[in-house]
Amino acid sequence: MKISSDTLQVLKNFATINESIVVEKGKVLKTIAVSKIMQSVAKVKENFPKQFGIYDLPELLGAISLFENPDFTFGEKAVIISEGKSKIQYFYGSQAGIIAPEKEVKFPAKFEISAEISKEQIDQLMKAASVLNVEYIALTSDGKSVLLSVFNKSNDNSTGNSYSIRIAKGDGSKFRQIWAAEHLKIIPENYDLRIKANRISEFKSTDSDLTYWIALDTDSSYDEK
Repeated sequence: MKISSDTLQVLKNFATINESIVVEKGKVLKTIAVSKIMQSVAKVKENFPKQFGIYDLPELLGAISLFENPDFTFGEKAVIISEGKSKIQYFYGSQAGIIAPEKEVKFPAKFEISAEISKEQIDQLMKAASVLNVEYIALTSDGKSVLLSVFNKSNDNSTGNSYSIRIAKGDGSKFRQIWAAEHLKIIPENYDLRIKANRISEFKSTDSDLTYWIALDTDSSYDEK
């Protein structure tokens, strides 16, 4: 079978969340951070014929990069990656030693905050976080405007570097929902964002069947309108 570039992009992203993965039989890929701070699920085009574990996903992706358009044959103990006269036999890892999602997150039916975030806004935000070397990302509202921003807590209210994007009008409520930048490892796409204030956020892509759940920083705050 072939593996599409879209699916490889998902696997590359998942490798930044957890270097190990259990690929289940079927069309759904799942991962969870070792810290349990972040979890994600994606429905992909491919139908994987069996369940298997990969202990070092970045290494496997490196092996795949040696080929231009390889075929994948999933055997009992290893996957054969082949193209022309070249092939790699890559053995599965023990699933028992891999931290994998035990169940899918059930996002609360009642939540306080929702927003639409574009691919371009995510690209700008991630680039700003990297260039300015900041550690936190926030969605904030003063009741009139909703902003996405990057900042450092240590000098948040003084002379620290920061960057912000206005994404929507406010609805009267005031809040500041914070993520550690290192936890916001999402593929740049267009998302519907829902937040259960001060607890958990859900980024649901409107471009593909991809969802992330990310816990919020304990310094998050919310005041009803």
